[in-house]
Amino acid sequence: MSISLLAEKTKLFVQEHLSFLVIVMGGLSFLLANILLKEVLNEAAYGVYSLVITFVSIVYIYGLLGFEQVFLRYSKYKQANTIITQKSFLLYVYVIVVTIAAIALIFFVWKYFSYYNNLWAIALAMLGTAYSLFLFNVFRLNHEFVKAQLLANSWRIILLILAVFFWLSNYDNVDSLLNLVLLAIVLVTIIAGLITRKKIKFAYTDILPKKETRLSFVHFFISISTLSMLLFGDRLIVEAQLGVVAMGDYFYLCNLVLAPFTLLQSYVGFRQLIQFKDDFSLAKFKKFNKQIIFFSLMLSAVIGIVIIAVTKLNLLNFSFWNFRWTIVLLIILGMIRLYSASVLSAFEAKTSIHTLKQTNLWVITVSIILLVIFSQFFNSLNSIVIGFILLWFGRTMIYRYMLIKQIKEYSTEG
Repeated sequence: MSISLLAEKTKLFVQEHLSFLVIVMGGLSFLLANILLKEVLNEAAYGVYSLVITFVSIVYIYGLLGFEQVFLRYSKYKQANTIITQKSFLLYVYVIVVTIAAIALIFFVWKYFSYYNNLWAIALAMLGTAYSLFLFNVFRLNHEFVKAQLLANSWRIILLILAVFFWLSNYDNVDSLLNLVLLAIVLVTIIAGLITRKKIKFAYTDILPKKETRLSFVHFFISISTLSMLLFGDRLIVEAQLGVVAMGDYFYLCNLVLAPFTLLQSYVGFRQLIQFKDDFSLAKFKKFNKQIIFFSLMLSAVIGIVIIAVTKLNLLNFSFWNFRWTIVLLIILGMIRLYSASVLSAFEAKTSIHTLKQTNLWVITVSIILLVIFSQFFNSLNSIVIGFILLWFGRTMIYRYMLIKQIKEYSTEG
């Protein structure tokens, strides 16, 4: 092994582990911030805060309509700070960012303006959130994993600082809190954008057929649409069916119970997609899935013990006992979501357009059937969680089956 190759591998190793540390810091910051804010904000205010943060999170996941997967799939790392891509990709990104920000703003004003009415803060945050997803993937493709995760998690660290201030001063103005959080998101995106513009160069190529990339965009759009619904649809349904206070309680429980799973889920999706893209085999895929299942079981036990201890010692001002079955269901949901991340990372790295098309058709069909059936029973918190457990499980099994089927067919043809 040459010295330059060894140095590159060492750099990537350090980057990957430091990036995981940033993910942990971001996740813990968000968890602690929500615990403190739940202590200082009244139920309605915490519900409004939960709603706005959820809305911003949806825009982040959905911000490029799945085009970030096209960018990752068809762009290449040439050398440090040089990415080979298609020039049209950048134009698509700018058009999508502006379009999705405008649509998100209109939807927010229509549905939630009565909760939070700072139009400029929402508008700028929508633009910043959508564009930051592109910058995240630019850093990711450039093997700058730490910068990518700093971009994704720095606002959570800022949120913790704000939460500590609000808690110490017993200041419960939710509008001020949201103004500062949304401003932080915008500023972080601007800084990341300036760093990218100054440091990273794009080398353009047009060797890929436009029909293929556009077809990929359509199917990744469908895929990311179903993912967005699964990640955040339960919270919006809770708000619509049970009110903003119930959503605040559910948001709080999700952050406490699902936070450890979400940390690992983010890391798996972030790291394994690139690794599976570079080095994949069915044996490695199955082995990794078994490891994920084992960690899920261990993590579930730890979460259960911690929540029981917190309840017995009365450490937090929340009636955990009243939500005991919801907590059990959320632990099950967390396990399925973590397993899903391991399957999806391989699927996104190795799926063909033909398989993606078939998978989207199956996922949409199954999701619609399950939603039609369970929407009749979405009249309590637990029924909503059960419905989304089945949605996540069904989607994950479809992705796993279609990926393995493709790999086996390809091996047979080879």
